Amino acid sequence: MSIEGSLITISGSGGPYKLYLRSAESEFLIEPFDRLEFSNQRLREAPTASGAKPLIVTSFGGKPIQLASTCTGDSPRPLNPDDNNINSIKQQFNIDRYTLSGVQSLSSDTSGVNTIYKDHAQRINHFNFHQEKLSMDLSYPALINLQSQSFWWLTNTGVTITGTALGGSLTNCLIISFNPEVSHIYTSSGQILKVWQMVFDQRTISDRTG
Repeated sequence: MSIEGSLITISGSGGPYKLYLRSAESEFLIEPFDRLEFSNQRLREAPTASGAKPLIVTSFGGKPIQLASTCTGDSPRPLNPDDNNINSIKQQFNIDRYTLSGVQSLSSDTSGVNTIYKDHAQRINHFNFHQEKLSMDLSYPALINLQSQSFWWLTNTGVTITGTALGGSLTNCLIISFNPEVSHIYTSSGQILKVWQMVFDQRTISDRTG
């Protein structure tokens, strides 16, 4: 059955905006990532906010011991291996990804969707920045602060995309890319029509066991 010209509606962050489809494809992806802010080794080695290093020595039995010091004013560090932290460190995005292309749609609607896309691009950048921070020389308090992030802004966007060709309503969609292109201008009315391409995800987060 041809879906060309069928309608999809984007709502939840402005709108609703109506676009017309040419084609739609879907796939399932897994994107692994590491949360090194949960690594005991990383937490042991991190300096205090003032730059002081934790005082950790090895006992005669080979067990690490943290020495208390009023000079460093340090917090107790985790001294065990990461056996119990593996699932917190090794995480993944579970992604249902949709790739759409569209026929002529109103410029006002494509502009509205483009505004949503710009917001979602910032959300993705926010996640990337979080990951980049972990390659820096961060203090122990900074690492603990990063642990509080749940990345809800990628998994709970509040944007719903609805269409028969999509099987109904898809909630919490994250628009990965959106590319509208002018296809026709009606000089008498000034109305502009655009063709477009869009990729969006529905994402959940889990440990690597799925």
